[in-house]
Amino acid sequence: MKYRAIQVIGIILILIGLLFLGVNARLYALTTMWPSLLLLLGFGCLIAHFIIPKSQVLLMPAAVLIISSIPLFICTFSLQWNRLTYLWPLFVLSVAIGFLLMYLRGRREKDYLISAAYLTGFSIIAYLIFHYLRSVFPVIFILLGLVLILTSHLLLKKTKSS
Repeated sequence: MKYRAIQVIGIILILIGLLFLGVNARLYALTTMWPSLLLLLGFGCLIAHFIIPKSQVLLMPAAVLIISSIPLFICTFSLQWNRLTYLWPLFVLSVAIGFLLMYLRGRREKDYLISAAYLTGFSIIAYLIFHYLRSVFPVIFILLGLVLILTSHLLLKKTKSS
């Protein structure tokens, strides 16, 4: 087991070395390939989990690193970092997927599943709000605020008259 973990680390180091070798050979620039480091480290954690028994804890950094590299690749290659205004929920979703993987591959603790569901719901709602409902969202806040003010005013009036 110890030797397999060492082999995984060796493979990851070789891949990172190949990445930097490509940079040195001017095949690509590190300024565009840096998310690959996150991706490689994430896959390294994932591979290590399957090699090392009882290593469910490696699934969280694997999910976070792999999924977080997606929006970073998108922004790096498009050179439009303002895209993070609607891609940031993927970072939250990466933690949710990490909890889900820990639940599925571990001792099936309910807390992991509840956390995964909560964070998945939050990231979906956040994505919808920031991507699709951006123009409607302020109106919803204003209407909810008015409803709260009016109901509290009516309740206050009712308690005074009683």
